[in-house]
Amino acid sequence: MGKRSYFRPGMSAEARILPFWRGVVNLKKNWVVRLKRALLILLVLTVLLLSTGCGSGDPLLGTWMEPNSGVVMELTEDDKAIMSLNDASITMNFKREDPDVIIFLASADGSIPEQRMTYRLKEDKLVLTLDGIDTAFFRVK
Repeated sequence: MGKRSYFRPGMSAEARILPFWRGVVNLKKNWVVRLKRALLILLVLTVLLLSTGCGSGDPLLGTWMEPNSGVVMELTEDDKAIMSLNDASITMNFKREDPDVIIFLASADGSIPEQRMTYRLKEDKLVLTLDGIDTAFFRVK
């Protein structure tokens, strides 16, 4: 058996060219589908990249609240801790030591002593431990 020919004697020119155009249309459809897939993958990768790059690099920084007492603690990028309850607030410096120690530094006048605590951070929960007692803070969004 020989090759099957799409061209038959007596076919019009339009009938002869139709199989060619079907192939072109299919190529165009495949190209569009591939382009859409590539753009979708690029969009997903961009969103993932931007979502991991957002916010500060330090998950400890931010505003935290202890739900039982209502104490709000804000840890800032310039190593300041702002503790507030109702209308009263106090600002102090803090520093971190690896891997999981935070030190609230003593005040200049000595009225607030230095406090050394360990911390655990899991998602939106910060647990500070001082003398074996845990205190849980939750991120304020």
